[in-house]
Amino acid sequence: MDKNDIKNLAQQYLFERLSPEPKDPFADDESAFDKVYDITHGDPEKAWQIILELFQQAKDDKSLAYVAAGPLEDTISNFPDIIIDRVINLAKKDARFRKCLKGVWGRNSMPAEIRKQIDDVVANEPDW
Repeated sequence: MDKNDIKNLAQQYLFERLSPEPKDPFADDESAFDKVYDITHGDPEKAWQIILELFQQAKDDKSLAYVAAGPLEDTISNFPDIIIDRVINLAKKDARFRKCLKGVWGRNSMPAEIRKQIDDVVANEPDW
């Protein structure tokens, strides 16, 4: 998967999530959601690339929420030790990413030390 593939997948993922007529999850063809799900559960390096592209393409809070409570949350939960340093470093540098990280709700599926790192970096962010 090259950069163009990642860009297109991210674009399709957000389109599917934000569409007024969501894609049928039981349709025969594989959705962008399915592809992103598979990546965030199987390949932490590709997942990080997808997260960065989704974050870049998310133009409003609703889009950002679909990044936070989906790919970002899944990737942190599935690969905490591999991904957490990148997540925390970016959150410290970028207020918008910190806001996105605040939208990660599935912290109970993460190790306590990972939850603490996230809680520390988003402590001053308002809930949304």
